[in-house]
Amino acid sequence: MRVFVVDNKCGPGEHGQVMRDFIRMYNPSILPILVNFQSEEYTEDLLIDLAESLGELVDVHDIVLITWSMAKNIAVDAAFAKLASYCTVVCAAGNNYGKMASDYSPIGAPGVHIIGCINKRSEIASMSNVGNNVTYMFGTNMILPNSDGTVHGGTSVAASIFTGLLSRSYRTREPSIFMRRAKRALQQRFLNELSNSV
Repeated sequence: MRVFVVDNKCGPGEHGQVMRDFIRMYNPSILPILVNFQSEEYTEDLLIDLAESLGELVDVHDIVLITWSMAKNIAVDAAFAKLASYCTVVCAAGNNYGKMASDYSPIGAPGVHIIGCINKRSEIASMSNVGNNVTYMFGTNMILPNSDGTVHGGTSVAASIFTGLLSRSYRTREPSIFMRRAKRALQQRFLNELSNSV
């Protein structure tokens, strides 16, 4: 089982490396592979090529983490849906302050696991994208500085934590149990919040 962290900023202290470090905090036995596509722009051709190249590398036990997105693109979604048929693809829901995650690619691709985040009060965090296709929400209160003075947080961190936990469950051959338990726990949390708000 391997974990691939796909990012366009993978230098020391940059986004990709910090997400890799979050994964390792939750599964120290794995060293995720950084896939740096070295482009400031997310173009259709680049991302389709990226998804196809990853499709040639991965197998059913691998996890691909994506913590970036672009405007909705049907061809990009189709390429990442195909990738999700070969391995587990985890996408951060995006930090566009409550916009629909399905309006972005490859977040909207069928078959990917989309991770949003909740705040300290177990409410959907204000920066997190939302929608029916956001399958799980993990809290993240961790904020770390980047080398350029910006910070990491939000759905990228939540998706990295989720990936670390998921990769650890793969090691114990129980990924489906982890997914069911995570979903049940989060559904119960939101049901409790709903009953408390009435």
